[in-house]
Amino acid sequence: MVTIPLIGWVAKLGPSRGKLASFSIAKYGPQKDNDKLYFPDAGNGLRQSDGSKINGNDLQTTPTFPRTLIFNMGWMQHLAGKWGPASNGGLRYYLMDNEPSLWCETHRDVHPIGADDG
Repeated sequence: MVTIPLIGWVAKLGPSRGKLASFSIAKYGPQKDNDKLYFPDAGNGLRQSDGSKINGNDLQTTPTFPRTLIFNMGWMQHLAGKWGPASNGGLRYYLMDNEPSLWCETHRDVHPIGADDG
């Protein structure tokens, strides 16, 4: 089984396969928390001063890039071409992303507006 991203964004790497941060501390300033162990520049998107959310971040510097229905269809066609149809042992299940009502919390970098926020 494979998950099909419905949010419209998928992960990307930085130059030379480097890490990117949605809420870079170097770019957006001190934050309440960060990934101290693996990527200290990756902040949690909450300002250290008052805990408010950082909004309006630069989508060009997030670790994601936009993807469309055409991308998803191409990916599914590639998988079927590589492994065959489900009836012949290929991929049987496609998971359709997860909990879009929480994206405004779990993916605020690309989806800051919640279902009830307007």
